[in-house]
Amino acid sequence: MVLSRLRHQLVLRARTLLEQTRKTMAEPGVGQSPVPSEKRAADSTVDDSEVAAKKSKLEETAGSTQTNSEQRKLPKRKVALLLSYSGKDYNGMQRNKGVDTIEGDLLSALVAVEAVPQNHADVPQKMQFQRCARTDKGVSAVRQIVSLKMALIENAVDKINGHLPPAIRVIGCKRVTGGFNAKNACSHRTYSYMLPTFSFAHVEQLTTEKFRISDDVLQQVQTLLNSYKGTHNFHNFTSGKAFNEQSAMRFMRELTLSKPFVRNGLEFVVITIVGQSFMIHQIRKMIGLVIAITRGVAPRDTLDRCWGDNKMDIPKAPSLGLMLENVHFDQYNKRYGNDGLHEALLWDDMEDTIGRFKEEHIYPTIIETEIKEKSMMKWLTSLPLHTYDVRNEYRSPLGMAQLNVNKAQQEMESPNDSMTPNDSTAANNSTTNSDQQPPSAGEGDVKTEEETTNQQTEVTSIMAETGEHSTNSEELTSCSAEQGNAETENCQGNDQKSETTNSHSDSEPTDIKS
Repeated sequence: MVLSRLRHQLVLRARTLLEQTRKTMAEPGVGQSPVPSEKRAADSTVDDSEVAAKKSKLEETAGSTQTNSEQRKLPKRKVALLLSYSGKDYNGMQRNKGVDTIEGDLLSALVAVEAVPQNHADVPQKMQFQRCARTDKGVSAVRQIVSLKMALIENAVDKINGHLPPAIRVIGCKRVTGGFNAKNACSHRTYSYMLPTFSFAHVEQLTTEKFRISDDVLQQVQTLLNSYKGTHNFHNFTSGKAFNEQSAMRFMRELTLSKPFVRNGLEFVVITIVGQSFMIHQIRKMIGLVIAITRGVAPRDTLDRCWGDNKMDIPKAPSLGLMLENVHFDQYNKRYGNDGLHEALLWDDMEDTIGRFKEEHIYPTIIETEIKEKSMMKWLTSLPLHTYDVRNEYRSPLGMAQLNVNKAQQEMESPNDSMTPNDSTAANNSTTNSDQQPPSAGEGDVKTEEETTNQQTEVTSIMAETGEHSTNSEELTSCSAEQGNAETENCQGNDQKSETTNSHSDSEPTDIKS
């Protein structure tokens, strides 16, 4: 009992000492030097400012997080953007790093208005971006459509146009189905080519800007255009396409020639071509051959021979006057245009806007450039240099000039009247080798070195100005990269909905290459 009481008293004493120690440590100034009241006030002010700064930063972070959350919450839907643009100062429709393109400016504007994120603009496949037609350098579009997934922002058309140059306009934005593809859904396309009427003046006539076309010549041109109607093998009107390739078969619906009209003292006409799809250079070569036949430079049967398996030498008209006039979605509009959820891809309510853009940006560019640079007039001087016959490296203009230069140099270095027996043997071997080469046009007329050099220089100059390829092999080389993509991304058309045969391949309308 005694031990038990002693233990209880010790515990109580320990508790009492512990409580006293705690009270002593809690009193201010114990174990510390006294702090002036001014310093305590300053410290309190600093603490308050730090707290306020942290609170403000937290609020800003919360606001930014909320804004980003709201941006992420903006619904993204598949839409079709309806465009018009002048391609005079652009290197084509498709984006190409290092040069100015229509898509490059359009994607930058979409990022600026936060319709698409930057990483989608860098890789357009992420937003399912697709163009209806890939127009190339210098080609304008009156009506063009691209499809993509983008955020549904308010006043999208006005906001996007605010970040675009005047030469590119978004005319409309319409909701489409989730699986819509602007290239594959297009049933047919309409191109137009605006050119001065002096292009059809006979080669013996004085060709000037005061030329006015007659009704007989207009009828002759229309008759030649009618020859392209229907399904034909257009391998001679493109590059890198063989006769036996099914993709060379194309269906032309309609070709018409407008009535002449005068602008700035120069008379023009417009050729309109409606087709299911077009290959690279096709329209320019079709029009180039019609001009050559009308001017009397090429025989009439040249056009009929182009449907054969031989590769013909056909001129390519300048790119300046070519325009993508319209893109048509007949099957899509019939199925989805009136379903209550989507809109038909039509331009009826936008014709006034399109007409103003065409008159302000496209037509003036073509007319002023033609008057200033005379691209068509210069190109006409190159027509007699083409053979309009079966083409190979010896039949091309530069090929013939180079062959004449080589022969003249051989004759100057080894004249027949002063040959030694060894020289005679070498000459005979040279003759034997030359006999194995394909004959060239005009081979019988041997020109002097000076004449052939001048001819080569003149041909090179003209070909450089007009953008013509010198030989078939050069043309194939220059277009190999583009034509390699012609069966994949850059090709358009739908064989199943063609009103022709199954020989139509998907090929995107790509008509201009610089």
